[in-house]
Amino acid sequence: MWLSEIVSRIGGKPFAELVRERVLAPLGMHDTMVALDEAHRRRLVTGHNARYEPVSPWDFAPEIAGVGGLRSSVADMARFAEAMAGTRSTPLDETIAVAMKPLRKGPGNLALAYAWHVRTTERGMLHLHNGGTGGYRAMLAVDREHKRAAVALVDSVAVFDDLPVHLLDPAQPMYRKRVAITLDPAKLDEYAGRYEISPTFSIRMFVAGARLMTQGTNQPAFELFAEAPDRFFARIVNAQVVFRRDSAGKVEGLTLFQGGREVRAPRVPAP
Repeated sequence: MWLSEIVSRIGGKPFAELVRERVLAPLGMHDTMVALDEAHRRRLVTGHNARYEPVSPWDFAPEIAGVGGLRSSVADMARFAEAMAGTRSTPLDETIAVAMKPLRKGPGNLALAYAWHVRTTERGMLHLHNGGTGGYRAMLAVDREHKRAAVALVDSVAVFDDLPVHLLDPAQPMYRKRVAITLDPAKLDEYAGRYEISPTFSIRMFVAGARLMTQGTNQPAFELFAEAPDRFFARIVNAQVVFRRDSAGKVEGLTLFQGGREVRAPRVPAP
């Protein structure tokens, strides 16, 4: 948000105008913009929440639109992907090369470039960037060495980040498809409580109507979906939760599966 405003001040023009002049026009992206005109608004796909219920799109103030205020089409995003992968020459080739150079080592096989996550695989380096706003998600994966790229634009908050990565490198596995089942709402109360990951971070489970909600310390709450008794999954992130029971059948803790990690958390007695 601040970067959008800072760029505007230094450039002496509104952020949307600078992006159009310096990025979108040189890349031939004439279907991408911050403020939609009436013709483009009629083409805007309806977004959906985790239950695939329609939701209204988020509208950002133009001054902070860099945080997620650009609307685009898959054709324009394909043009952007081509430029990032180097399959066509553009006036921004030199800038793109600088932007995608790894700058800092991250955890495991990850590094960071300018707004890109760089994953090293046996095939080479993949540049990744994902994001989401209310009712939508997007993922772009780029393989500059083999000059390939893939884009996924999703009309819901469901995670499809694995698809573009798998298209570029079939050795990278797809997420397992998970199907939600309906549990007796009265059973959900068994899972309510606080589960401690560390002294400074815990996960709260609570019931809202017929939904089991989860919320980490200082994080927003979101819904979990049952795929079996004691087994739940999230749709807005690739994460699963398995609740553990003691010998008496009472829920005593949970195991969180996320990002290739398996984290156990005991249930903390209510004060």
